[in-house]
Amino acid sequence: MVVSGIKNIELHGKALLMKWLWKYSNENQTLWRRVIGTKYENEDSWMTKIVTTPYGTSLWRSIRALWAEVKPKFKMKDEWHEKGNLETLFPDIYNLTMFQQRTIAKLWTPQGWNFIFRREPNDWEVMTLAEFLNMVGHFTGLQAYEDMLLVERQQ
Repeated sequence: MVVSGIKNIELHGKALLMKWLWKYSNENQTLWRRVIGTKYENEDSWMTKIVTTPYGTSLWRSIRALWAEVKPKFKMKDEWHEKGNLETLFPDIYNLTMFQQRTIAKLWTPQGWNFIFRREPNDWEVMTLAEFLNMVGHFTGLQAYEDMLLVERQQ
């Protein structure tokens, strides 16, 4: 079945800009990515700092501005365990944590784990929390992989 009509130009434009954000986070060794990263400085391994140039036009400023609009809609998944991530393995503990967008690697300090919770765990959450802490206590893969951006396609 062929559907004719006019595309939603605004949505189509955002999709094309998002394609460049995706490419930026995945194409680490390309020349264009290194130029953008050098010009605007990297905020983390998959995004630059906010573009603050007050004059002229900047395609990357438009692309980077879109990231602020879209970022809250994406969940940064850190597959730190063979069975899955914190959100899928321990949803109650995930909702209890203060910094849900941080990776397991960023929660590790030389002194130990630095989990910050919104509140004290309830009695029924203590066993799940103990199971979680036991699992991360045996975790040794912090240096194995670099963090990366994963986007889950919604149906």
